[in-house]
Amino acid sequence: MATDLLLPDLRPLTASERRRQLWRYTWQSRRTQILGAAFGVLIVALAVILVPRLRPPSTILPAAPDWLSWQDNLQTLFGLATLLVAVFVWLDELNEEWSEDLPRLLSFFFFFQGQPALVCYHAYLAGESDIRAWAQQIGGRQMTGGDLHFRPVVDSRPVEYLTDGANVYLHHQVRFTLTDLPNLLAETAQATGHPVCLVWRPRREEKPPQQSAAIPSRDALCLSGASGWDTPTA
Repeated sequence: MATDLLLPDLRPLTASERRRQLWRYTWQSRRTQILGAAFGVLIVALAVILVPRLRPPSTILPAAPDWLSWQDNLQTLFGLATLLVAVFVWLDELNEEWSEDLPRLLSFFFFFQGQPALVCYHAYLAGESDIRAWAQQIGGRQMTGGDLHFRPVVDSRPVEYLTDGANVYLHHQVRFTLTDLPNLLAETAQATGHPVCLVWRPRREEKPPQQSAAIPSRDALCLSGASGWDTPTA
């Protein structure tokens, strides 16, 4: 199997695409509140126009305002600042809520002596708390049931947003450091005469099934996401 078939078929979400996705989510989840707020603003605007008592005075304040007018202006500024802060907090909460609702994917990398030994791209992930156990379970399956022994410290990268053009995913990446090489990889390395890396990607909808492939570990460093990790300590 060609190595390029094992590479990720998703791309990072651009800033403009993320804004569009967020506003779409905002409209779908907060449509009633947005329409209600717009209707309320419209009613207030019509009341100010139609009811003379609500119209602002036509006289302009003197150039040197007294204490009372200064206090009124200060209250107006504080009111606008409070409104802006509330809007930013609301948008931040919406962004967090949208991110939590996205489907999650996990890519993990098992390293041994500074080289990739097992790589998995874009396995479906139920929750962030399942990362360690899920990576160990998938890796064990690829090792035909063999145990994976690794250091307790697990490295991770910042979560990123990926898209296939139709859907958006929250992507987690972690790196494990093996303390010994699984038997399957050790036997394959002995047969081929060089360290190997097992690369695997689960089947995704409307995609042909992808099989695992063993490639030289030195070539695996060129795979997406495999390089750039800090060198693990011995």
